[in-house]
Amino acid sequence: MHRLSIIALGLCFTCLFSCGSKNLPVKKIAFIGRYQDPKGQSGSNEWYDTFVEKSLRAFLQEMNGKNQKVKFELVVFDIQQDPKKSDSVYQVIASDQDFIWVLDNSWGHDMAGASETIIKNRIPVLSINAYKGNTEYGPTTLFLIDYRQDINYISAFAKKVLKKDTVDFISENDVVFHDHFLESFDKFQLQPSDTITYRGQQNINQQDSVVLFNRLYQHFVEGNRLKDRVVIYNSHFMWGNSIVEFLNEHLSDSKFMSWSVPQREYIQHLQRGNQLILHHKSQFSVSEPVFLNYRELLSNDFEHFSWDGAASLMEDFYNAIDILDNFVQSTVNPKDITAGNMARYLEQIARQTTIGGNEILRFNQEGKLIREKTFTVYSQNGIFYYPYQLNNDLSIVPSLNLGIDLKSVYDLDFNSNSFKADFEFWLTGDSLHHDADKFVRIKNIRLDESNMELLDEKFANGQFLKHYSVAGKFSNSWFARSYPFDHQKLNVVIELLNPTDQLRITIDPATFDQRIGDLRINGWQSRDYYVTVGNNIYRDYLTQTKNYVKNEIIGIHFTSKRNFWSSILQIVLPLFFIGAIAIGILWVKNLSFSDLGEVIVGLFLAIVAFSISLATLTPKFDVLTKADQLFLLTFLYVFFIFTYLILLSSRWNKFFSPSVPWIRIALVISYPVLFFSIILLL
Repeated sequence: MHRLSIIALGLCFTCLFSCGSKNLPVKKIAFIGRYQDPKGQSGSNEWYDTFVEKSLRAFLQEMNGKNQKVKFELVVFDIQQDPKKSDSVYQVIASDQDFIWVLDNSWGHDMAGASETIIKNRIPVLSINAYKGNTEYGPTTLFLIDYRQDINYISAFAKKVLKKDTVDFISENDVVFHDHFLESFDKFQLQPSDTITYRGQQNINQQDSVVLFNRLYQHFVEGNRLKDRVVIYNSHFMWGNSIVEFLNEHLSDSKFMSWSVPQREYIQHLQRGNQLILHHKSQFSVSEPVFLNYRELLSNDFEHFSWDGAASLMEDFYNAIDILDNFVQSTVNPKDITAGNMARYLEQIARQTTIGGNEILRFNQEGKLIREKTFTVYSQNGIFYYPYQLNNDLSIVPSLNLGIDLKSVYDLDFNSNSFKADFEFWLTGDSLHHDADKFVRIKNIRLDESNMELLDEKFANGQFLKHYSVAGKFSNSWFARSYPFDHQKLNVVIELLNPTDQLRITIDPATFDQRIGDLRINGWQSRDYYVTVGNNIYRDYLTQTKNYVKNEIIGIHFTSKRNFWSSILQIVLPLFFIGAIAIGILWVKNLSFSDLGEVIVGLFLAIVAFSISLATLTPKFDVLTKADQLFLLTFLYVFFIFTYLILLSSRWNKFFSPSVPWIRIALVISYPVLFFSIILLL
């Protein structure tokens, strides 16, 4: 009878778990890359396609973890740099109703080969890398990159921020960007002192290289233009590497600008006051989910994924997946998650502002994303951000550079959802905006239990520096389910109380000199320390249009885990031994019931005493922690054994020897299995 009851109970649990884990319908996301060249040999684009693919997989996996309507699967296509193959891939996608979206990482001339198929079938597409040009793709295709806009940012920055009327221009004249630069120069009244052109759509060969660098030598060296130059070069990175190397070797106190990012070794050794200015954010100025996923990619393949600007691009992919997530959340019935509805959704967001990831996404009438640029400066003194930036309207915006030095973390109080920390932070920027620190606030500090002091204020070379010390108590949310084996993240949140189109804030790279081993918390082991930049997005209800605006948020994150052996000695071992002793009683022969009763009562008193100790030791959480589960499991086993012994004593008054063997075996196996399963799995 006992066996039948247990089997029935097991079947109920099996049915419950199988019903709860029903398979979700699978929807396909197509990823199109140009991994290989037409001959099948590995091409120079393979590493970039791999980076985009791995980024998308990481973010899609996170989305699948929280989405309970459908499961998304990334299906990869390699068009091998062939426009005809691109069209055939799009025809395959159009014929399969399980495909609901295409993420295309091919170039413009590759994607153009499929334009008619995209328009005819209204295929929803997000182009990650392509230049649209004059090709029409219909209203269901959006573009993350607009090179015209990028070029306008460069020209506007040289004119408005660097205050230059004349620049030196080095350009590949066989790509359409050359004409865009000339148009942009006219638009911003920027005059090239000379235009040095070459054919860029080819591999570097000795003859072409000699011709180009002879012209550069004549212009800069023989023309005595070796100091205080602003050089804009329109070049893919292979040519750009050599151009930056030449300019750095011969010029001084000059600034080089481009839309292209050279390899790291060419920007780490800038000399004689030269600066390379690129409009992208570093890996330290992206949102937290992007930073963590990017760092994971670096740990797996540092060499290929460590180029500057990669994290900034990865944030675009994060926003792209969030567009998909928004579509899913707006769809009530999973059957309506189709390519047709996705196409209509893309048409809709192209006409209005939407939220993606932690960014405001605005597309223009051509379906191109209007991007906010951040100009990063590389020099012999390291990496920093220019004290002035441009907003989306290409107007000058002052920028504050924030540095942070975390000194100590202590007094983690789980009952009041708080912790204490001491740190210093400093702000630098243009001296005309030295009072802009009034817009900076620590969002989660408890003012009545904290202190902030201005340590120093300096002015030099048109710049200001304000240095603050903070000793404060900060609100924090805890992750309690794994207690006493919990890993906690402590956050200090600094917010800029001004929209980013009026004032910007960036991170001083010196912030990342923090050594995690220097930070100690009693009872905890330090694990990680990092800083990220996000946005607080809200509606501006003071305007009639109720547009979205955003304030930048700096997150200081410190992670640690509770001391393992303390948890074992204080909670795990006492509970396990109480349960083990209770089970062991069933294996002792020739004991009277009175003796057994004394032992089991003693165990009850022990577990009651432990519950009192656990209540004082354990923080008050509103969830069932691992410690609670271990206590509940042990209590139930002790209670079962106590009840079992009472039932036996009612049948056999002398000794315990007639106990049922299979029950003893079941208890001795199940208890440690369940006990350690809670520790390891739940």
